Amino acid sequence: MPVPVFEDMMNPTLQALKSLGGEAHIKEIEDKVSELLDLSTEDILEVHKDNRTKLGYRLAWSRNYLKRVGLLERTGRAYWSLTEEGKKAEAVDKDQIIRKIKMLDGRLANDDDEDLLDDDSKSDLDNAILRDQHNPDVEKEDTLSSEIIKPFDPKRIDITSKTLILDSIFKRISRKEINLFTDFQRQGDLWDPMKQSRLIESILIRFPLPAFYFDGTDEDQWLIVDGLQRISTLKNFVIDKTLKLQNLEFLDQFNGCNYDDLPRNLQRRIDEAEITVYIINPGTPDEVKYNVFKRINTTALILEPQEIRHAINQGVPALFVKELADLDEFKRATSYTIKTHRMLDRDFVTRFLSFYLNPYKGYQPDLDTFMNKSMAALKELSDSERLEIKSKFIGAMNGAYSLFGEDAFRKRFSRADNRKPINKALFEVWSVSLAKLTNEDLKLLIEQKDKLTDEFILLLNEDSVFSDSLSSGTGDRKRVTKRFTAIENLIQKQIQQ
Repeated sequence: MPVPVFEDMMNPTLQALKSLGGEAHIKEIEDKVSELLDLSTEDILEVHKDNRTKLGYRLAWSRNYLKRVGLLERTGRAYWSLTEEGKKAEAVDKDQIIRKIKMLDGRLANDDDEDLLDDDSKSDLDNAILRDQHNPDVEKEDTLSSEIIKPFDPKRIDITSKTLILDSIFKRISRKEINLFTDFQRQGDLWDPMKQSRLIESILIRFPLPAFYFDGTDEDQWLIVDGLQRISTLKNFVIDKTLKLQNLEFLDQFNGCNYDDLPRNLQRRIDEAEITVYIINPGTPDEVKYNVFKRINTTALILEPQEIRHAINQGVPALFVKELADLDEFKRATSYTIKTHRMLDRDFVTRFLSFYLNPYKGYQPDLDTFMNKSMAALKELSDSERLEIKSKFIGAMNGAYSLFGEDAFRKRFSRADNRKPINKALFEVWSVSLAKLTNEDLKLLIEQKDKLTDEFILLLNEDSVFSDSLSSGTGDRKRVTKRFTAIENLIQKQIQQ
C-alpha cells in the first residue's frame, strides 16, 4: 500500500509506541509502523525530498501533532515516549486533532511547511531516516564483544588545536587544499538554503561556530573529518556565491542577498571570524586515527565505520575494496539489495578481506579494529596478490549463488521458510570458506547443494550457539570461532561423502 498521509499515521504511531513499551527511537517507530501497515520495501524507501523517505517525513509530522495534543513527548535525541495521557488512549480521532491544530495555527500545514514544526520535530527531520540508510534486506547485527582489548596507546594521539580566521579556510578551498569530495564523507550540500542561511547569520551576529576537524596527514590536502556541511555552506556563500540568504531571524533586511550584496563591514566580519580547528598531524598511526575519527565525528548523520576506514585508507586499499564491491558477481550473489551510499557494500567486502587475509584462529577483537588493520594491510600486497584475491572472491560469489541462489548468506529454518535478510556474519563465513576451497572441492560441494542446504537448516535449528553467533555478539572471539568451525565442518562433511 502507498505511504499514508501523516494524519492517517497518528494511530499507527500510537500503536507502535505501545507495542515498543511506551518509548522508542524514531527508527524503531518507523520499523514498527511499517510492519503494522504492511508496507512494501518500495513504499518504505519512497523518497519525499532531499533523500528523506516519505515514511520518515510523514511520521515526523504525526509525532508533531500527537505531541501538541499532549499524547507524546520527546525524551532524547530522536527518542519519543507516550505521556500518561498517551498511555491511556486506545486510539485518537484524527479529524478532531486536525481541527484543534488548525484553530491554534490559523491554517493547516502541508508537507513542506517545516516552519510550523516545533523544535523537537525539526530536530527529528535532521535525524530522519534517509533512504540509503534503510536497508531492510540486511539483518541488523550486534557486534559487541565480551572481551575488551586496548586498541592503542593513547600517548600516540597527535592532534593540534589552532585558532584560524575563516579567510584562511576560504583560501585553502579556493586553492583546492581542502578535499571536499573524499570517498568516505557523506555528500556535502545536504542542508537546505534556510539552514545554510542561518549559519551565515550566526557568523554575522558573532555566534561562535562549533570546532572543525581535519586530517592533516597531507599538508596540501586536508581531509574534512567533521564540518563538511558548514564548509559546503561557506563555499556556496563566499566563494561560489550561489547561496542567497533567506528566512533570517535577526537580520531579515539581508534576505535575498549573496556575499557580494553585503556591506563591506559584514563581509569582513565573515572573513575575519575566528574558528577553532583541530588537525590530526602527519605520522599519527592508522589505528589511532580510526579511533579519533569515530569519536569526534559529531554530525547529525554519524559516519559509518566503513566510511571511516576509507577515510584513513585511501589509495590502494580503498580502491581495491570498491573494485570488489562493484563486481557484478558480488551484486548478483547478494540479490542486488545491498546499498552503496553509506558504503554498506564495501563493509561486506572488507569483512571478507579481513578474514581471508587473517585466519579466524588468530582473530583478536574488537571487530572494527580488526577490519581496519586488515584494510590497511592491503597496501602491502603486490598487484598479483590482489589479483589472486579478486579471483578467489569472484569464485566464492559464484559458488554461493550456485549453492543457494537468492538465499545466499541468509538464514533459513525450513525449506518452506520465508526468505530472510542477508546476514553479515553468514556472508563473512560463507564467502571466506568458499574462497579457501580448491576449484575441485567447490565443484563437489555444488553437486551436493541440496544436502548442504538441509544440513545447514538442521544446524541453525539444533545448534543454538551457532545460531546466536550469527546475530548476537558477533565480534566475540568465541563466536567468530564457532561460526567458522561449524561451516567448515559442514562443508567438509559434504565434500567427503
